[in-house]
Amino acid sequence: MASSSAPKLSKPDAPPPFRPLEPVLVSLEGNIGAGKSTLLRELQLLRPDWRFVPEPVDVWLSFKSETGESLLEAFYRDPSRWAYTFQNCALLTRYLAIEAAVGAARASGASGRQLFITERSLDTDRHVFTKVLEGDGSLGVMERDMQARCFEAARAASTPLSAIVHLATGPSVCAQQIAARGREGEEGISLPHLQKLSRLHQAWIEGPKAPAAVLEVQDSGDVDVALAFLDALLLK
Repeated sequence: MASSSAPKLSKPDAPPPFRPLEPVLVSLEGNIGAGKSTLLRELQLLRPDWRFVPEPVDVWLSFKSETGESLLEAFYRDPSRWAYTFQNCALLTRYLAIEAAVGAARASGASGRQLFITERSLDTDRHVFTKVLEGDGSLGVMERDMQARCFEAARAASTPLSAIVHLATGPSVCAQQIAARGREGEEGISLPHLQKLSRLHQAWIEGPKAPAAVLEVQDSGDVDVALAFLDALLLK
């Protein structure tokens, strides 16, 4: 009688190797009123699986004086008095918002390359807004040096900036859009101020301190161009 051999059992497929979370932080950059919030909302609708970090304007408006004036209103009314306070608040709240989003993704078990789209970055605070305040005398030498130290500490502990999508909306159009949205505290933003910010944005983005991956779009309507750029970042 022929002996029968036991069937060979195949080994189960090994699970794929675990890939730790690799945040790809992309900042939507541009002047005040350039259309960053609009572009961010469009991207949220088209890519709900990405993570989005709006600019923490609501937090800035929540800080109130005894008279009920918000920090943002106080800053625009009297920048010489409030510039240092506001810039450090902007830096801290932006850092906390970005790191909270990354921390939540990590806690949820997200792994591999994941996109985080932020409305402006720590670098914007340092290389654009602080620079314009230094230039017009609203930040003195001592305040400038303290703010620079705060920035370096925050940046050393933060998720690095991988790429930029820059909305190159012209200052005149920005002024019209600021007036149309009527945000609290922005009534006194002048066209010359927007022109200064535009020049500083361009200088930073074209200079050595910006990340290598930069996309420039003309306005918030260039959603398809931005999507193609962002999708490609995930494939690298």
